Amino acid sequence: MKISVSKEIGFCFGVARAVKTAIEASNKYEGRVYMLGDIINNEIVIEMLKGKGIKKVDRLEDIPNGDIFLVRAHGVPPDTFKMAKKKNLVIIDATCPMVQKIHGAVVSFDRKGYRVVIVGDRGHDEVIGIAGEVESPIIISDKKSAEKARVEGMKLGIVSQSTQYERDVSEIVDILKKKADEAVASNTVCNSTKTRQREAARLSKENDVMIVIGSKRSANTGRLKMISEENNPKTKMVLTKDELDPIWFEDAESVGVTAGASTRIEEVDDVVGVLEEMS
Repeated sequence: MKISVSKEIGFCFGVARAVKTAIEASNKYEGRVYMLGDIINNEIVIEMLKGKGIKKVDRLEDIPNGDIFLVRAHGVPPDTFKMAKKKNLVIIDATCPMVQKIHGAVVSFDRKGYRVVIVGDRGHDEVIGIAGEVESPIIISDKKSAEKARVEGMKLGIVSQSTQYERDVSEIVDILKKKADEAVASNTVCNSTKTRQREAARLSKENDVMIVIGSKRSANTGRLKMISEENNPKTKMVLTKDELDPIWFEDAESVGVTAGASTRIEEVDDVVGVLEEMS
């Protein structure tokens, strides 16, 4: 059985930076590091950081004054930073640099008089953080909501969640441009996401079976699965090698492998190793 692996695997730059920052913080401030939510959407990494003494809390109020507030890769709204400073917390910002750029883009649009539109998953941590930068942003989650959006006569400044599907964002922007008086879009889908999506599309077309490695909680991994399923009904998603089922590969001559941006290279290597044993 031929095994073809995506050209882009392992942590993306933003995730690698966030995990490295978290580990360094836990070593420097042992037992005093707190996060609002998880650093990234990967259960294996979350457990590893928990083992290093990093604590997850639901509210900023739960962090003792003067302790360490680690901002996760998805970022947080600016009001959260203000509250953290009032509590005299030491802030370590592990927000993905690409996400920081999106925050900057919406602020720029707002200052220029554009109504900010965020193409993204309503309720996702990254979207919540970006939305907190401006008053009353419009959040568009799919083409259906774009078609229903009442933006006639408006001047729109459009950004997207960094891990959105490039094709869907383009189609949504086209819909909004036809409805609004003016619409300017900033391309904020990150390059790693674009490459992974294009590779998922290619590999799922070229192989009998497609394996997507990553957490079901991960938005970007879920989109890789969705893209693969569009081309290949024999698409399966696993977190680790232990979830692989030999039945999936009966009569298969080839298998494609991709992984989400928050999936460690170790999990990819383990999965490929099992597939090689099956070959």
